[in-house]
Amino acid sequence: LIASATSGVRAVWEEHVRDAPGLRYGSFANALEELAEGQLFLKWLGDEGSELQRLPRRSELGAGLLTAQEYIGALSDFTGEVGRVGVEAATRRDKDLVRRCLATVFACHAALAEMPLTGKITEKRQAAERNLRKLETIEYDMAVRANMQRPSYSESDDEDS
Repeated sequence: LIASATSGVRAVWEEHVRDAPGLRYGSFANALEELAEGQLFLKWLGDEGSELQRLPRRSELGAGLLTAQEYIGALSDFTGEVGRVGVEAATRRDKDLVRRCLATVFACHAALAEMPLTGKITEKRQAAERNLRKLETIEYDMAVRANMQRPSYSESDDEDS
């Protein structure tokens, strides 16, 4: 499906958008950003058991047509998808997957934090930071719950009653 979408985006670019720059923004740009987010997520799912080893270059996503802003948007939105996986994993008490999600979102946030962003695009970095904080809170909560001592209930307590 992703390969088909990539081919479709490339065809739309070549047949309609390349020679009409005004069509580059709006729906086409949004489609590129969503495609890149899907590609990131699919690669991450395929690398099961590890965080994203290396963030793909902008030229490796969205049929090679992404602007810097679209790449930033895809990276930020990807942290939201990974965060949702982390929340679902926490409901199953899967601390390894939560930790993998946290490491991935941390890497994406670190990359975004190093970029000199200004204006409205800074909202994408803020969204990634919220996703990071949410996963940090989930991991902390899981650790606290795992380390809590439950009161012991022994037979001798029964005899005293």
